[in-house]
Amino acid sequence: MRLPRLNGDLFPLLLLLSVYGFALSLLLGRGSYKPCLYLCGYATLGILAFTRPPRLDRDILAVVGLGTLLLGQGLAMAGDKLWGSAHTALFGATLLVFALRLLPERLAWGRPPPHAAIAAAFLLVAVLAHALAYPLKLNHAGLYSNLHYLALFSVTTLPLLFYFAATIQSRLRWLCILALVVDFWLLLKTQSRPGYLALLASALASLPFLSRRCQFIALGSIVLLPLGLYFSGLFGFAARVDDLAANFLKEERMIIWRETWAMQLRSPSLEWAFGHGFGAYFWNYQPISSYHGKEDFTFPHNYFLEVLYSHGLLGLTLVTLAYASFFWKLATTTWRCRDQAGTRFGIMLISVASAELVQSFLTLPLFSRHQLYPFGLLLGASLYYFRKHTLHERP
Repeated sequence: MRLPRLNGDLFPLLLLLSVYGFALSLLLGRGSYKPCLYLCGYATLGILAFTRPPRLDRDILAVVGLGTLLLGQGLAMAGDKLWGSAHTALFGATLLVFALRLLPERLAWGRPPPHAAIAAAFLLVAVLAHALAYPLKLNHAGLYSNLHYLALFSVTTLPLLFYFAATIQSRLRWLCILALVVDFWLLLKTQSRPGYLALLASALASLPFLSRRCQFIALGSIVLLPLGLYFSGLFGFAARVDDLAANFLKEERMIIWRETWAMQLRSPSLEWAFGHGFGAYFWNYQPISSYHGKEDFTFPHNYFLEVLYSHGLLGLTLVTLAYASFFWKLATTTWRCRDQAGTRFGIMLISVASAELVQSFLTLPLFSRHQLYPFGLLLGASLYYFRKHTLHERP
């Protein structure tokens, strides 16, 4: 077995290990994601300096360009109102996507990295850890400090577990099926209504790419499962749905959205165009917030309003176009993919991306590490999928 060379193989290996460590720390809500991110940056610089890096395509250049523009604009418009770590999270996520492009296709001894096996093992460990931590009350929600973080974990890992359960040809499949059930139980325990919507969006987004038989089964599950939960009264599902229906206009998010829009209307022309910058929402919203003194909200629980206030119409247009382009290319690449394995992988990415967007749209700031870091991993995997299957499309 050939050992890694100091200048040629060491940095790619360090990059691989740092990305694995970063992903595991996110799944567990614990560990050393910051040191892993620093190591990721160090390994990236090493690859650029001492190896022959792969040629960068238009997709990765567009991601880096957009991230750089939003970072610079957010900092420039913030002035002395800069608050929080939004700029750090955006920089870290952009670095992560760029680093994923540099991941080695072969290890020092000639074999490809076992990404699928490691991802499946990480998922099994993470689901088990959260399932044990929840009844033991080691934290507010599994190993996370917030129920919405656990809901985001569940809705984004459920499609992954389903994918591995459908593709793995060994006894490990039964562990994935068991983990799938436990993961769904964790989502129900959170009673997160955005989580329910995210799972519904994930299932609906995958329907056009399924066979007729699978579409029928999926539609049946989409209809019967919520009805069963509602009429059985399990996990407080019916109570949460009834409460939303009875108090929709008085719901917390609706009040925040109305107040945020009223605040936006008072913005000068320059801020309408380029935004108020990172952190300005926190300082400007509290004086008019109905919840001030009870809870100080740092974001409007709505990506459109958040980006409009922080980056103006320019930023909102760019972010909207970027998301639309991402989903369009993901859908078209999956539809045109020739081999069955590639199609399944594309469907999984579409399901995860849809669930992540809906859940985080309503519960997390766009410019936060809780949203950007998982999305960075998803985007990196999607760019890899685009490169691999663009040349193998259906005619």
